Amino acid sequence: MLAASPLVQVVDVGCSAHRGGPAPVEVSRTAHLVLPLRGVFVLHRCHVEVAVDVTTALLLGDGDEYAVSHPCDDGDDCMVIAGDVGLFEDVFGCSQDRTANLTAADQLLLRRLRRVLHAGAETHEAEEATLGLLTQVGCQFGAEAAPRIKRLQQRRVAEARALLAASPSRRWTLVDVAAAVQCSPYHLARQFRAISGETLARHLLKLRLAAALERLSEGEDDLARLAVELGFSHHSHFSARFREVFGISPAAARRLLTPPVARELSKIVTAKPKGPPVPSPDERYGPRKRADTGRPRRTPRRALCRGEARLARDSGTCQGPHRPDLGLARNEAHLSDR
Repeated sequence: MLAASPLVQVVDVGCSAHRGGPAPVEVSRTAHLVLPLRGVFVLHRCHVEVAVDVTTALLLGDGDEYAVSHPCDDGDDCMVIAGDVGLFEDVFGCSQDRTANLTAADQLLLRRLRRVLHAGAETHEAEEATLGLLTQVGCQFGAEAAPRIKRLQQRRVAEARALLAASPSRRWTLVDVAAAVQCSPYHLARQFRAISGETLARHLLKLRLAAALERLSEGEDDLARLAVELGFSHHSHFSARFREVFGISPAAARRLLTPPVARELSKIVTAKPKGPPVPSPDERYGPRKRADTGRPRRTPRRALCRGEARLARDSGTCQGPHRPDLGLARNEAHLSDR
């Protein structure tokens, strides 16, 4: 449980179910919004199949009946926001839509909200931040009138979305996806855009960038490795597309989503020592005796030379470049005057 108040409840939900058909029908006991963070699942409701991935928001009302199936073995993680019916009516109105596409700003705000809640925000701060996310996501529901699409076409697009979400880092082509869902590339491209409101290539890019956003929020600092693992050709391509979609660089997103305490600890661990070197015990306390013979360590030859020069200077027998003792010379001159 990330936050709990009389107004809203926010909780992280993880599912480790393996690939399989629809589970038994469930009934929603309260209105709630499901925001996927990782993975994909298929919602079966009113004889319609909808793939729900990290680019999708799912709205379930009080009393809605639905079933869930999983097209892959990796499971999924979601953040669920629940509240009373009156609150959801104020935010979403009378929209009959149950899914909506999340924008880049929605995904960024979602992860910032999780950071705030994980940091232990006060109740009023958690409520205000959650309502802000609900308001922004609520604008996506009912934004466009859904076209009349046949049930077979909806199922085909749902299969394509599930296929892409199961492995977004793969180098997909339109021909590969069309062959997997048993459809011609031409018809799949048209139907996918008509139902999803975006091209298949754009949807795949959003899946990859959403995965990158999640990795950056966990502190990933090797951008070159991240770009290759997510299917981008190189680091600069990844950074350019990331900035194009989110409006900031990957490094700026990591600073924004990573807690300050974790950043400071990382700096301490990776920082290089500054200031003068720490003196050794011999320099601080003098030479130590050896453990085996009990004799003191040999004094360096340079130190012996300095000691001999000092003794010669003190005894007045110095014939080198050292200055003579002026006090002794004055005393001798005084005795000769007498």
